[in-house]
Amino acid sequence: VIPPKGWFAEIKRILDEHGILLIADEVQSGVGRTGAWFAIEHHGVVPDILTTAKAIGGGLPMGAVIIRADLDLAAGAHSNTFGGNLIASAASLATLGVIEREHLLENARTQGAHLRQRLTELAGRHPEIGDVRGIGLMVATEFVRDRTTKEPAARFRDRVIEEAYRRGLILLGCGRSSIRYIPPLIVRREEIDEGVRSSTRRSGRPAPPHEGRPPRRGRPPRARRPPPPGRRTRGGRGRPRRLRRLRHRPGE
Repeated sequence: VIPPKGWFAEIKRILDEHGILLIADEVQSGVGRTGAWFAIEHHGVVPDILTTAKAIGGGLPMGAVIIRADLDLAAGAHSNTFGGNLIASAASLATLGVIEREHLLENARTQGAHLRQRLTELAGRHPEIGDVRGIGLMVATEFVRDRTTKEPAARFRDRVIEEAYRRGLILLGCGRSSIRYIPPLIVRREEIDEGVRSSTRRSGRPAPPHEGRPPRRGRPPRARRPPPPGRRTRGGRGRPRRLRRLRHRPGE
């Protein structure tokens, strides 16, 4: 959910009055995901501390904490075990260079706007989509049973994800009944169009939810066969046990 305009500025003002630091968690939203280096930039607020990871490593595990220069932290106040890995640092510098040279921030803004437009068009035809929201290439659709009551349609959302997977598209659910769309920063317009088509039915309608109890997965259970003549089971269940054949001997 995107905070309304001015929300972060008001939060920062209140925190400053009470001497509380504002920490921006940019692990998922940072490094170009929203069309800016960090999502907090869209709100015109400079946090006191900013955390980032994932995309900054270009596929290698890496995280970073950016602290305001005038915050005088005592030696040893922040430390780690595997910090300063040379390979991860080199990968991070290379990743940042690619984002700059290939203008991927601009691509995130352009393709993100196209993605929201396509999803908004889909929502205009299908009332099951209650909301389309996002910034850059961090977009989500929320599925509802009724747009007035906003009752979540979690089972509907799950069915859409299953149908999309069968068509080769991996989607990630979030919240109670939403799907997030976070394609790579290098995504092209035609790939977004193909992805939107894959997330719907051939007729362009999202897959319907299961009615009642969802069907069981896997093969249906086999019908139990009655035991053959001469066999019985312990208590009607378990491994069958063969009965001894009684022979009648003359004179007995």
